[in-house]
Amino acid sequence: MGDPGAGKTTTLKRLVAEILRYKLKYLIAKRPIPIVVTLRDENFQSLHLMIADKLGILSYFSKYKGKNSDPHKMKKKEVNDTSSLADILPILLDEMNAIIFLDGLDELDHGERVSFERELQQLARKLQKARVIITCRSGSHVRDFFNFSTYEISPLDEAQVSAVAEYWLDDPDNFFKELEKLKLTEICDRPLLLIQTLVFYRKKDYLPKQPSKLYRNLTLLLLAEWDEQRAIIRKSDYANFERDDKYDFLAALAHELTYFSKKKTFREEDLIKAYKRIHRRFELPINEAKTVARELESHTGIVVDIGAGSFQLSYLSLQEYLCAEYLVRSPLSDLKQRYFTEYPAPLAIAVALAPDPNHWFSHLVLEMGQNDEAVVANIFLNRIIIEKPSFVKSEFLGYGVLALLSILDGYSHETTQKFLDQKVIFESVGLALRRFEKKEKHYRKKLGAPEFFEGTDVAIPTFAPRPSVRYGILLPSFLKEN
Repeated sequence: MGDPGAGKTTTLKRLVAEILRYKLKYLIAKRPIPIVVTLRDENFQSLHLMIADKLGILSYFSKYKGKNSDPHKMKKKEVNDTSSLADILPILLDEMNAIIFLDGLDELDHGERVSFERELQQLARKLQKARVIITCRSGSHVRDFFNFSTYEISPLDEAQVSAVAEYWLDDPDNFFKELEKLKLTEICDRPLLLIQTLVFYRKKDYLPKQPSKLYRNLTLLLLAEWDEQRAIIRKSDYANFERDDKYDFLAALAHELTYFSKKKTFREEDLIKAYKRIHRRFELPINEAKTVARELESHTGIVVDIGAGSFQLSYLSLQEYLCAEYLVRSPLSDLKQRYFTEYPAPLAIAVALAPDPNHWFSHLVLEMGQNDEAVVANIFLNRIIIEKPSFVKSEFLGYGVLALLSILDGYSHETTQKFLDQKVIFESVGLALRRFEKKEKHYRKKLGAPEFFEGTDVAIPTFAPRPSVRYGILLPSFLKEN
């Protein structure tokens, strides 16, 4: 078992290759013969028929009955009328010392799976020497089978990640430096996500400057691309619960869990409460919260059941990204100040995702006021630096920066300077300072009707940046450059 992209099919192929190279012969006295059945590729009728077809013995039963029809179209009942395949097959498999590999249990639909599991139990009880190995996504395996043991594929450790990177790249050190700089190291413990990131880096020789773009690609990969690449169309329990609906649902769920439940690891009741607040938007039944969680885990690996009635999103950064996806689709006026105070990271990501990052950034900061904690503002600013929104020079942006730096009030000079070192930020602050210096008295006295930034409903602020911001940080640098 394993999450999507954990390497289940690859591990199965490696085991088959090892058998064929004799490297596993010490496990069994007689050299085993591998039989591989890829469940997603089969037109499922019967497990016994599928194995018999792989062994090439269906034609024998067809001839025995004196039929000229295609043996692949034979029904199980027809085979049983001649001689019970369910009785003969276990004897044959034991004589062959076979290892039957069944890949993709989760890829059968519900009706097929019920029949498959019944036959599997029947076959397993009759086997004496032959063995059966099944792959299945974590969360899709809901019952134990007779005489089967369950193993979970572990995440890659640092040494394994390094080994994979060295295989793909001539200079993996720079790759890891980029990962660390962009805070992307946690996504690389699954082979699929690691390989996709490496492929992007090898093609471009860089990673996206905005981690949000990479997260979007990887999220869509988890939702659909992996299955599409393998020519699978997964069957959801819900007619309208396809990729786009799942993506929107995950974003809404992440928002509810982040700002209402305020959980990163949440119990079933937290999930149910969040589900009840959003289910109508997606035409999902109100009492199916746990079922939907299983569906999401089974199909995407993003929501994970960690046992004892608890769930979590696979990675915190994915939760933040999905939450930001929801925020950026919401009206700015709906965003409450407590979002900024309680958990600023998703807001910073939302700025990077927004079609107009200038507007989002400045609107957020100017609406926050001057009473927010410097430590929260510093967290927000650090994440803005990491996410690298596509800002453009403007007076509006400059005032937003001034407002944020006034909240910081010298809290972190290093972070502030790193932000101001960006040309677009520095020049935008310059535009704002020119207006401020010309109209300082006007703003201090708050005379006349409020002025608004062009193209926005945001009033030009009447506050004056604190002296430490104006004269200690900004003006010396600004005057030096101008």
